[in-house]
Amino acid sequence: MTTKGPEADTKPPADLRTRILEAALELFANRGYGATSMRAVVEAVGCTKPALYYHFGSKGDLFIEVHTSVQQMVAEAFGTLSNGTGTLQQRLEAFVTTLLESATADPLRARLLLTAAHRPEQGQPTVDLESFHDHNLSHLSAVLREGQDRGEVRTDLPATDLSEILLGMVHHRALGLLIGKAPPPGISRQIVDVFINGARP
Repeated sequence: MTTKGPEADTKPPADLRTRILEAALELFANRGYGATSMRAVVEAVGCTKPALYYHFGSKGDLFIEVHTSVQQMVAEAFGTLSNGTGTLQQRLEAFVTTLLESATADPLRARLLLTAAHRPEQGQPTVDLESFHDHNLSHLSAVLREGQDRGEVRTDLPATDLSEILLGMVHHRALGLLIGKAPPPGISRQIVDVFINGARP
């Protein structure tokens, strides 16, 4: 009979590629692209330079890969919109809450994405934010079209325009994370209420 050691219930260590991506994410988010060197990534991961270059041919490749992984996580949140239940307002509140809570819980990924969109560094590899935005917008627009068909939201504006307006409201709150300002409690309900019902008393 074998006895389980204290390490038996611990998770296996992440593979090297995953560890490199996590270390690079932290460095790029905190230092920026220009101030992050491949040597710094090697030291943070505890691997050799050949091992790093085996997985990523250049710092630019690594930066793009980190961004791609972050974009995929955000895209998953938009993808859940089509699986939601309830009224339009309930679905949008749940969606906005997911976005803001995810950004607050994982500020490194939020900072990296927001910085690439609003404060890209000179010499930083170009990240395809347009396709990323269009893909996410299509999910939100589909839900808003359903709301228009049910009479839950105005129909004199295209669903894509309504989507842009709502995302702008959410985006403004998320930008506060760049200066360490977390979204206040209850903000998701306030955003969606103003979006659907307007600001009139």
